[in-house]
Amino acid sequence: MADDNILIEIKKTEQEAIKIEEKAQKKKEKIILEARKKAQELIDDAVLSAEKYSKKNIDAAKNTISKKKEEIIKKSSNDADKMIEKARENIPKASEAVVSQFVKTIKK
Repeated sequence: MADDNILIEIKKTEQEAIKIEEKAQKKKEKIILEARKKAQELIDDAVLSAEKYSKKNIDAAKNTISKKKEEIIKKSSNDADKMIEKARENIPKASEAVVSQFVKTIKK
């Protein structure tokens, strides 16, 4: 009988060990699953952060380019206006030179 009780106790202990091992395996799987989920969240956050950072820098660069473009257009327009004004100022002298040359040509 004592041997039967010992065998029963050994069987119970083996079953408890199996249950403990199963619980440990389930806990391990749960921890791994949670770790993967957390890692994916961190990756997603990093990607989102990088995208926001890139967008911010691209927007800043576009803004700078736009301002430079406007400055160049304004300067070019001002330079063109100055050239037109200078050309207008030279019209009387140019007309006078053409007429003078024409008169000299006719007198010959």
